[in-house]
Amino acid sequence: MIEEITGLKENLDQLDEKIEEKEREYRGFVENLRILARCTPEQRFRLALILKKFRKVTCITGDGIGETFAMTEASVAMTMNRTGCDVAKSFSDIVVGDNFKIFIECFKFGRNILENIRKYLQFQLSVAINLLAYITIGAIAFGDWPIQPSIILWVNFIMNLFGTSMLCTELPQSGTEILGKT
Repeated sequence: MIEEITGLKENLDQLDEKIEEKEREYRGFVENLRILARCTPEQRFRLALILKKFRKVTCITGDGIGETFAMTEASVAMTMNRTGCDVAKSFSDIVVGDNFKIFIECFKFGRNILENIRKYLQFQLSVAINLLAYITIGAIAFGDWPIQPSIILWVNFIMNLFGTSMLCTELPQSGTEILGKT
């Protein structure tokens, strides 16, 4: 009996080593993965589980019953309206029309939002750092506040109001070059 338990423990240790080895292999694969197309429903399911384990955001498109398992594990599941079966539609988060131009437009607007957020943060950081530098240098050089706190609040308000409204209303670029950015 003890030999069986010892053998089982050794087998479990070997299994743990194999799992750790596979996880290292998968991590390298997952870090370089962007789009995977033309795979079987079982491959989609396994890939969704792996990506979920590594806390990656996944989007799986499917139109049949076989993809529903992978769609439940994905962060976002999408199905085409006319060609997708009712079961796949019920499991999906987004049901879109059958025109792939809609996908491109959605991705363009999504990337545009991300780009606008980056611009907004860069703008806000540059304003805040310049204002902080101005106040610090003025306080050290003159021994007093160079500007009053109410003026600091006013500058912040103006920069937030007009800067963000200009950055948030920017439309996506006309071509598909924004799709190539990450």
